[in-house]
This record gives sequence, C-alpha cells and structure tokens, in this order.
Amino acid sequence: MNTEAPVMNSLTDRQDGVKVFSFDIFDTTLTRVVAAPRDIFFLMKSELDPRALGLPPGLRENFPYERINAETEARYLSESGEITISDIYSRMKARFGLNEDQVEGLIQKEIEVEKRSVRPVGLTMLLIGAARGTGARVAFVSDMYLPEHVILEMLTSAGAFRQGDSIYISGHVGLSKSNGDLYKKIIAVERCSPDQICHYGDDIHSDIYIPKKLGIKVRFLTDKGSEDLLRLHMFKRSLYSLRKKLRRELFKRKLAARRRER
Repeated sequence: MNTEAPVMNSLTDRQDGVKVFSFDIFDTTLTRVVAAPRDIFFLMKSELDPRALGLPPGLRENFPYERINAETEARYLSESGEITISDIYSRMKARFGLNEDQVEGLIQKEIEVEKRSVRPVGLTMLLIGAARGTGARVAFVSDMYLPEHVILEMLTSAGAFRQGDSIYISGHVGLSKSNGDLYKKIIAVERCSPDQICHYGDDIHSDIYIPKKLGIKVRFLTDKGSEDLLRLHMFKRSLYSLRKKLRRELFKRKLAARRRER
C-alpha cells in the first residue's frame, strides 16, 4: 500500500495560512519495537536484577501488571488526570514499601528501556521535512508521563527535533490533549489562531476529534500509514478504549473494597 503520496499531498493541500505544523509523538513520529506500549514492562521484568534492587517477590514476579495498576491508580488520584513517571512509582512505593533507591532504580530502568525501544517513523520524518520547507514552525505534542527531557532526547536522536522547534508534554505542563487544554496552551504560546495550526496524529479522540472541535486543521497519521488505515485503526482503538474503561472500573471497585476493609 502506497501511503506516502497522499500524506505528502495532504501537507500541500493544507499549508495555506498554516503557521505551525504539530505532530503527535508516540505512534506517529516515533514507534516502539514492541507490539504494544505495555510490552515495555515485560522487557523491564526480563532485565530487572532482583538482587541489585532487592525488590519484594510479589512485585518482581508480577511487575508488568503491578506497573499497569500503579499508573491506573495514579491517574485515578490525579485531579487533572495527568501524571508523571514519579507519580506512578510513588503508588508502587506505597503499595510495596519501596525505598527511594529502589524507586529511582525502577524509573531509570523504564527510561532506559523506552529510549532503547523507539525508532523514527520514516513517513512522518519526510512530512516533518516538508513542513519545514514551507517556512512554518514545527511542534511536537504528547499525552505522556515520561520527563520532557527524555522525550526531547528521543526526538533529537531520531533526527526529528531541531533547535527552534517546540515541544508540549502533558505530564510536564499538567494539561492534556484529550480534553483540549494542551491545544489551547499551544495556541496561546505559538500566538496563532486555531486554523493556523495543522496537527498530525494517530488517536481518533485526542489527535482528531478534539483539535478539530477547537478549529485546528487535522490529519490522521500513524506509524503504519495514513487515511487508508483509518477505519481499521478506529475499530482497534475502540476495542482498546473499551478494555481500558473496564480495567479502570475494575480498579475503582478494588480500591473501594480495600478502603472498606480498613
């Protein structure tokens, strides 16, 4: 399937009046070498040195699932819904009685595995180059808990980020793409109207529906292609979203049960 031509044409079609081309980061600009983001935690488990960190057996044996639960709990307890990697491991610290060295060791291991697992998406890199050729500014945007400096290093190593580009990370600024607040910040900081921004991303809700509702020009783009895969991608996303909601509801019930037992 040749997806390069329609995606490149989309930039030409939409460049009139555009001052900022913004790109979602994960699964759009960068892709991971694992099948799903949570597989990073299984890689971590295989590489963790239990003797060096002295992790409790329950955490060591069930690390991927405990890591997922810790993130779910951190988001549930966050007023804004946005969190940092420190927030996630704070929940794990409270649950397993970890010390600061153990928490820091786990955080650094996750960052190390994440950095090692990302690759640039060739099609998006071409698009970024074409966007620069129009004279417009380039921005990178993500709803993500990893530190901004880590993501900046990933983008720079991939050849995507250049001096003068902008970066907006939800965990760093405490604002989310998914409710539109991060896009409103971009509009304010970049000093342009919504229709002077063209955003590319893979999430139907946070990269397409929400910015479009604000008046931002949007274009569906993933690490696997463009418009031709939209229908299939929407179906997969809807299944993923349903599973995520069910996990969150199950966690809420477990948390409520724990509180009643106290």
